[in-house]
Amino acid sequence: MKINRSGKFLIIAQSISSLGDWFTFITVGIIIYYQTKSAANLALWVVCTKLPYVVFNFLAGPLSDIFSKKMIMISSDILRAILACLFILTITPNSNIYLIYLLYFIRSTISCFHKTAAKSIIVDITSSDYEISKINSLNYALWFIVSIIAGIVSTYFSTYFLPIFFFIADAITFIISATFTYFIKQKQHIRNNKKELTFFESITDFKQIKKNHLLVSYLIDYFTVIFISTPIVLFQIALPSEMYHVSKKYIYIFATAYSIGSALAAITITFLFYKLKETLIAKTLIVTSIVIICMFFSKNYFHGILLFGLFSYLTTFLTIIIENKLILACSLNSQGRMNAFKTSMSMLIVVSVNPIFGTLSKQFGIQIILPILLIVIITYVAIKPLICKTLQLKST
Repeated sequence: MKINRSGKFLIIAQSISSLGDWFTFITVGIIIYYQTKSAANLALWVVCTKLPYVVFNFLAGPLSDIFSKKMIMISSDILRAILACLFILTITPNSNIYLIYLLYFIRSTISCFHKTAAKSIIVDITSSDYEISKINSLNYALWFIVSIIAGIVSTYFSTYFLPIFFFIADAITFIISATFTYFIKQKQHIRNNKKELTFFESITDFKQIKKNHLLVSYLIDYFTVIFISTPIVLFQIALPSEMYHVSKKYIYIFATAYSIGSALAAITITFLFYKLKETLIAKTLIVTSIVIICMFFSKNYFHGILLFGLFSYLTTFLTIIIENKLILACSLNSQGRMNAFKTSMSMLIVVSVNPIFGTLSKQFGIQIILPILLIVIITYVAIKPLICKTLQLKST
């Protein structure tokens, strides 16, 4: 089945903005790490990037269900373009590390409204479940492919260009993204069929989540995978430096391995989503645990790249397949709230766990995180059948 015109515009807009997003994310992460030489400061920055999703997503969800999702996305892109230019202030020798935290907190606050609207608008521009899952998977695939391109560009040009190059590129991509978003057309017949909700009802009506046992099961799966994926940023930047003692240039390569693995996962799901069996989630978690064990004992940088790429493939594979199932299990008039709830709880996990991981890494080294992830996976795989039995569902 072909993707309609609006779906293509959405995918292009998301992919282009992701290019600049990636430039800024990795560049700022490296600035922080090389200024402070501390994984704990890196973890604090991650908290600043995720905390707004916890605080503001319960507002972003109802707003995307009530107001124009397209206008929320366009406004957010324009504001983030302006903010990207302000990051130039962080590259001076005497720049304050807390200025970086503040700017990224504001950026993430705006992004939480944009991402909730972008996830929810998919059901407004499609006409079938297959098209919904395909657009969502392709969004992920192209995001990671763009990240690979950004990683290669960053690796090559980081030697020749100042960080200002990446911040300006980020601002330009947001403007281009807003332009493509403007041409997206929402299907009125779908919007008109939705139950009209007051603002208060939108915030408080979670009956769909409470009553739908299948939705609850997928949410539990999703939050478990989010916990396992939480230290990805620490792994991208601190792991190659601490475990393999490589230079800054090779950190970009390590981060690109994450993008490659994740892109392959998204492409796999794009074409095979309806052929995947329900029991695949638990089996994939078991394979992930084996990869984590190999990462712990790895001493070779190139082996580390391959293992980290495989870890990225597996965690992204799980994230996308569960997210697709969540979208299909939720009713049309609850998409915004479900996405907001899912994202807020996910970010709460990240915000809560990252400082702990950062502190442990500072005391014992970054590799201490790996056995913790292994324990979580083994525990979850063991108790998942009990959860399914309680919810009267087949094991996933």
